[in-house]
Amino acid sequence: MPRKTTSPTVRQIASIAILAAAGVVVYVFEGLLPRPLPWVRPGLANVVTLVALELLGVWPAAIVALLRIVLSALLLGTFGNVAFLFSATGGACALAGMAGAHRWFKPPLSLVGVGLVGAFCHATGQLAVAWAFLVRSTAVFAIASSLLLSAALAGLVVGLAAQTTVKGLARVSGSPETGPTAKG
Repeated sequence: MPRKTTSPTVRQIASIAILAAAGVVVYVFEGLLPRPLPWVRPGLANVVTLVALELLGVWPAAIVALLRIVLSALLLGTFGNVAFLFSATGGACALAGMAGAHRWFKPPLSLVGVGLVGAFCHATGQLAVAWAFLVRSTAVFAIASSLLLSAALAGLVVGLAAQTTVKGLARVSGSPETGPTAKG
């Protein structure tokens, strides 16, 4: 049986573009913040991906994440280098983890729980890149505890920010219903 395809609406395309642009702005801003450890970023741009996942669904969230990662890399001049590989792998792993947690474990997980899953997946993906491309030794896992601890904190912040943003957008739009099945 042929698969039914639907074209995205103008509203969906505009939402994806706005969220991707917001993600680029947040990512660039995040680069200006002081870092407790050289390899640790808070991952605040994942707030935008998580909001897109909640409001638009998996595929639009994937487009938002891809646009955010590529456009940020082009803007900052990191496209194609190791920093881009870290960002792309971490973003893909975070999206996969958040999408799975959102689909199969929400509820009982809130967006905070989904954000935590995404942060741990992001950190794990980056550890894999570090092992595969930089330090082909188990010594790379010496930073795993600090990276996973910072991931827990970042996931908590990302989840809380996404949850607050989604609630605020629902309040502004006057719609209590959110998510890909929401009408409007």
